[in-house]
Amino acid sequence: MTGKTSRTKGHNFEREVVNLLKAYFPKAKRNLEYQEGMGYDIENVGNLSIQCKVGKSFKVEDALQEAVRPKHIPLAVTKRDRKEIVVSLYWKDFEFFLASYLRK
Repeated sequence: MTGKTSRTKGHNFEREVVNLLKAYFPKAKRNLEYQEGMGYDIENVGNLSIQCKVGKSFKVEDALQEAVRPKHIPLAVTKRDRKEIVVSLYWKDFEFFLASYLRK
């Protein structure tokens, strides 16, 4: 896959994730200021910091690390070719989510 094709595939996946998130965050949009290797892909999603990866090979841990920002919960939203979307987060953030969820 060429670099341009790969970028297009990545941008299309980011758009797909934004559209899925709009049910919860109506103002969600792609972060167009993103620079390769650092940052987050989607903005206006509360205290979440989301890094998207799609394709046949990527490291989920690297995607999660790219999403780390102060006072935000980093999420890696990934999709292997022809597979389902997966959301990954650090255990400490999952525990925070569970504690918040179970309080309701």
